[in-house]
Amino acid sequence: MRLEQKYAWEQIDPQPAPVVEGVGVRRFLSGETMTVARFEFTRGTVLASHRHENEQFSLVLEGTMEFQIEGRDAPLIAQAGEIVCLRPQVLHGARAVTNAVVLDVFSPPRADWQSN
Repeated sequence: MRLEQKYAWEQIDPQPAPVVEGVGVRRFLSGETMTVARFEFTRGTVLASHRHENEQFSLVLEGTMEFQIEGRDAPLIAQAGEIVCLRPQVLHGARAVTNAVVLDVFSPPRADWQSN
C-alpha cells in the first residue's frame, strides 16, 4: 500500500472473513505500523475465539456486537459508537447480535493477512 494516498473501502477487494458461521466480509489496508480493517457481518455471524500478536481496537460503526474476552466473566456488548480494546495475545471471539459494521485497528500490522 502506498501512503499519502486516498482509498475508498468499496475499491478494496473484499476478502472472506474468518467466521465460524454466518457471513462476514473483510477489507483491509496495512501500512508500516498498523493494519486497518473494515468488517461487515450479518446478524448471528460468529467469529471463532483466537489470539494474535497485535494490539486491537474494535470500533463498532453500525449495529451491536458481543465479544467473548479471556478473563471476563460475561460477554462484553458493544454498540455503534463504542470501542473495544484488546491486548496482544488475549483470547477473544465475537458474535454479531445484529447486522454490524466494525472498524478494527491492529498494531503491529497483521502479517498473517498479507499472504491471503
